[in-house]
Amino acid sequence: MRDSKMIILAVGSTAVGLGLMVASVIGDEPLFQRAKSAVASSGQELHYETVVEQDLGLAPGGHLQVNVHDADVQVTSTPGSGRLSVEVGAKDAAWAREVFQRMHFETTVEGNAFTIRTEDPHFDRGDWRRHGNVHVRIHVGVPESIDLSLTTGDGDVMVGDAEGQIEIHTGDGDVMVGDVEGQVGIQTGDGDVSLGMTRGPALVVQTGDGDIAVGGVASERIELRTGDGDVALASASGPVDAATSDGDVTIQLATATPVTVQTGDGDIVIMAAEALGFDLHLTGADISVPQGMLMEGGVTSGTARGSVNGGGPLIRAITGDGTVVVKVGGR
Repeated sequence: MRDSKMIILAVGSTAVGLGLMVASVIGDEPLFQRAKSAVASSGQELHYETVVEQDLGLAPGGHLQVNVHDADVQVTSTPGSGRLSVEVGAKDAAWAREVFQRMHFETTVEGNAFTIRTEDPHFDRGDWRRHGNVHVRIHVGVPESIDLSLTTGDGDVMVGDAEGQIEIHTGDGDVMVGDVEGQVGIQTGDGDVSLGMTRGPALVVQTGDGDIAVGGVASERIELRTGDGDVALASASGPVDAATSDGDVTIQLATATPVTVQTGDGDIVIMAAEALGFDLHLTGADISVPQGMLMEGGVTSGTARGSVNGGGPLIRAITGDGTVVVKVGGR
């Protein structure tokens, strides 16, 4: 491993700063507060030791791949060819070093691609009783224009503003991403997902039970899926397909575009500018439609069909026991 050295550092402010940036974009204060509290808590309980510092040698247009068992992953833009830093937090330095050795941390360079891999450190109950908690953080500074493939078992993933294709997979961690120019795919088991503004061919987000909050999307494909969480999309330019089992869904349309929304028991709110025209097919326990909407048979038995401003792309919203509200301008 080239250009590596062992030093001791206190907990940095990178995660807090990145969380604040994302929260300011999408207004997701609760998620930021959770991330901030987790960092503060870890800093009070664990002693962090930087076990790796390494130059990446990446140029714009390259590829960063991270595949680690259990670690938080932070990726930010930085001048130059990129820099890797790995911290291990534990109650004592000897245990931190042992954890790192068990991970079999490996980095490889192939052309303009940099890969980071670790193995399962294989903890047992005796390890926890003798040594207590352990926390691994991987921070990578990269050129802004680069593709990212990030996988971690149960850690959180935080990415700043980026340009390129992004793929993120985490078991149960939260995912926070800034503004992105490029295709984005995110999958997490039970974590929350928050993004800034995304412009690219597709945005696909799937989480088991977490909330999804997106500042804005301009894309040919917008797909948002969660088991029991809420979905909030502040600005949509492109076809939207959103679904949750029991959560609420709120979508603001920037352009006239097809929308399909489905939730089991939650409420659905869809907002659009006054000049936009579209067709409606709404189903729910209670339905509220814009004043002056041209109806086909009115609202009956929890169903509404009709058109607004002469019609246009279809907005289809379905909820089992919740309310469906469509707002056009101030109506």
